[in-house]
Amino acid sequence: MKPPGNSQRVATAVICAYGVYCIVHIALGPERFQWDFCTYYYAARAWASGSSPYDGAVVAAVAGRPLNLYPYLPITLFLFRPFLLTDYRTATMLFLGLKVLLLCGLMTVWWRGFVKGGSAVLFALLCLFAYRSALFLEMRAGNVFLLEQLLVWVGFACLLRRRFAWFCALILAGALFKITTVLFLFLLLCVEGPRRKGWFWGGWAAFLVIIAASAVSAPWLFNEFLRTAAIKLGDESGLHQPSTLACMRDAVGLLASRGYALPPAAAGAAYAAVAAGVVVTSACAVSVSRRRGRADAGMTAVCLGCLVYALVLPRFKDYYYILLLVPSYFAVSRAPAGAASALLCAMVILPSLLSAENPLPIFTHDAAALGLFWEYYPLVVAVLVWVLTIAKAVAPEPETGHDA
Repeated sequence: MKPPGNSQRVATAVICAYGVYCIVHIALGPERFQWDFCTYYYAARAWASGSSPYDGAVVAAVAGRPLNLYPYLPITLFLFRPFLLTDYRTATMLFLGLKVLLLCGLMTVWWRGFVKGGSAVLFALLCLFAYRSALFLEMRAGNVFLLEQLLVWVGFACLLRRRFAWFCALILAGALFKITTVLFLFLLLCVEGPRRKGWFWGGWAAFLVIIAASAVSAPWLFNEFLRTAAIKLGDESGLHQPSTLACMRDAVGLLASRGYALPPAAAGAAYAAVAAGVVVTSACAVSVSRRRGRADAGMTAVCLGCLVYALVLPRFKDYYYILLLVPSYFAVSRAPAGAASALLCAMVILPSLLSAENPLPIFTHDAAALGLFWEYYPLVVAVLVWVLTIAKAVAPEPETGHDA
């Protein structure tokens, strides 16, 4: 590996400086930030006292204030039990420190396993500002998404190295927090390798065993979990949950407010059509890439898998777009024309700089003033990244000169 150049050193310094600023910014406001961890902490405390961690009223009584509902499988509560050994304020600092370690690990996996000495400046800018500064949004919320992402991306690295057992284990571990993570097992059907279909079916069988064990070991908790999951499926939209389904619902509502009333099922039908189109087109692109024996066929499958997941999932929070940072890097860095790369960079970076969500104090603009487009801007960027990735996957490789 060639030694790092000046651009890589500068990018590393910028990431570190910005990261320190963000961490200090969050650490100085424990009452304003890490609200998701607050839910985890007091849900675990309610569970330790014999109450339901999924009962919002019970958890609010324990915490002394209203909180979000605990969204994960009952088994995940064991992860938060150690934090109960100390008071909440100390626990938030410990959790924030753990998140910093997870972030360092995730960026190391990205850089060494996927970017592999590419443009440090481009990658740094994407990590800092892409998708309305998704990395900062996740750190600010105090979610466990970084842990899930570390498991998923190490799993992707194992997949590309045909270590299918490790891939399945890591994806299943991530699915403990977000069940839909198990859908990444379908990537086993998109790569080459021995016994990949066996591992695919084995992975799904193991997932069903995990779900069955959760249901049997604590049926009342599992039923509460299912009830909470159903509630959270449609509890947010717009800035905080810019998913395709939410966008369709809001677009139909906007049309209705302008006098163009559509049938009640219009949003669901539009979402289903878009989701089907994304899945079918992506599957065809992966098939074309594999059939041509492209050297980057595996990485293309991973990138398209992430993009399909983001565009099709009914609920996709603003910080979930962290999943698309590496696919976005590849789409921009391998775009067929410099103009396309410049346009995508502008779409990714400039709106983020103008966002009210950005922690830098000079950016105080009202994001809501930009309307529906601004609220779903991360989704728009994801669609552009998907289009560029599809175009690259199906484009014929340039011919290389050879002797007759």
